[in-house]
Amino acid sequence: MRNKPYYFKTIVILITSSVLLPLLLSSCFLFTNKTAEAVVRIYADSVVGQGIIVDKTGYVVTSDHSVRGSQSIDIELKSGERYKGKILCLNQDKDIAVIRLQGNLPVLQALVIGDSDLVQQNDEVSVERYLTGSKNLMTSKGTITSIPKSNGVNYLQTNAAPDVEATGGALLNKAGELIGIMSWNYGQQGHEGYALASNEVASIIAQAQEAEADPLTIVSVDAPAVTNTSAIFSWKTNRPSTSQVEYGLQDGIYVFKTNQDANLLAIHGAVVDSLQPGITYHFRVRSMDVCGNEVMSKDDTFSTTLAAPAGKLTIVNVTVFDISSSGASVRWITNKPATSTGYFSTDKTGKPQIVNDNNLVYEHELRLEGMDAETRYFISVRSDVENETAQAEASTITTPSNAQVCCKVFCRIPDFDFKSTQGTDFTNADISGKETIITFVKTSCSICMQQALFLNDYYKSNPNSDIKMLLVASNEKMTDVIEWAKKYGITAPVYLDANGDLVNTCKLRTIPSWFILDSGSIIKYYKSGGFGSKPEMEDALKHNL
Repeated sequence: MRNKPYYFKTIVILITSSVLLPLLLSSCFLFTNKTAEAVVRIYADSVVGQGIIVDKTGYVVTSDHSVRGSQSIDIELKSGERYKGKILCLNQDKDIAVIRLQGNLPVLQALVIGDSDLVQQNDEVSVERYLTGSKNLMTSKGTITSIPKSNGVNYLQTNAAPDVEATGGALLNKAGELIGIMSWNYGQQGHEGYALASNEVASIIAQAQEAEADPLTIVSVDAPAVTNTSAIFSWKTNRPSTSQVEYGLQDGIYVFKTNQDANLLAIHGAVVDSLQPGITYHFRVRSMDVCGNEVMSKDDTFSTTLAAPAGKLTIVNVTVFDISSSGASVRWITNKPATSTGYFSTDKTGKPQIVNDNNLVYEHELRLEGMDAETRYFISVRSDVENETAQAEASTITTPSNAQVCCKVFCRIPDFDFKSTQGTDFTNADISGKETIITFVKTSCSICMQQALFLNDYYKSNPNSDIKMLLVASNEKMTDVIEWAKKYGITAPVYLDANGDLVNTCKLRTIPSWFILDSGSIIKYYKSGGFGSKPEMEDALKHNL
């Protein structure tokens, strides 16, 4: 819910800052030019489309269907300069692609990615896009007509640009922030004017950056466990990905394959049955990450036995995944078709809750629901066939908070790892069970110094308080932080977020900023900017602690 006086006070704080005033004015007067520079033309083979620069280092987002299958990608900036583009991530389900500009790039203008969770129906928006054959950017204005969700994916629908030519264009809010990328406008009835919500876009960008920094690889492939008619395959990848096995009778010719297991896991397993006894087969395993990057193992062989084994029922490849605040999934493989039973309890010796499936299968998967948030559980599995039983402990898990992890009120604050001025680590675990005040500062900012002194006075006047109070400096040198704290007599704990990880995750555009967290690390209060006076700060703390 928007609070006009809150934003008014924030603007006053910004205007009183000699550092931030020029930035505020320039963002007001240069908004149109900056937007024009951030929307680019994309030449994918013979298809001309458009995209959006979302990072000054050269990340561009566009629609998946505009570039999928293309052999050559060229990006044309507003200046007319063209640069090659490398596709980092393709996500067909969300119709989004992430491309990285290549070469010696000029200074790029990127759009700020806004928070699509704050968008409301009837909000005024605009769409920035190119028309076919035109070199000029076109602005279409309208409103948000609905906020639909389809197959678990969040969208925004607008009447600003319902035509197909808007695909890949930027959906902006009144502040000029990117809140969506125009998509799904190509013939799906009822999807006219759909835009993929910016929080979905940001998630895909993060996945693309991870895939670029740590390319998907197969870490190891175990020798298959074989019988006269079946084989069990196991392998590991460095990142979560899908699972599939291809096999056949000749090297490099795989006429058979298992169904792709779409679960994104780092430990993989698959079973092939209906094989012929005493035959040598060639095989390879393959996995694909969320961005469509695929890896395959080298050709290898296995030979089935001539007779059925007398071996006992065995469980392998037990994996727990998709852990939520209320449950988790568990999967495993047996060397014979067998039933599936999963157990979970908060005490190894206590009575467990049970989930079972009596179908006889090699590959087992159960969803264990009914767990409590922020609770440790012991998980084990069992399979039965005829007079045989096999059991295995899966793992011990701790369910997360049922609050969403984000940087807004009512969300659980993302994980952080700060350094104290003594060089020790300070993480989420250190505030567990404690109400916490976090004030983000910069040592070069005069308003930050004022806010630091406000918090420091509160800290000194409440020496026996159970409330954690901390100042966090970002993107600074530790020596500068120590000198700053000494200069102004700061005795409250001061920490360093050396690379600005939490500030970047939370997209804090104004420093100073304040967070107040409850004992479960849930954000109860957030203030962008500083308090105008110490009584104003104390009043905010009084009503939120």
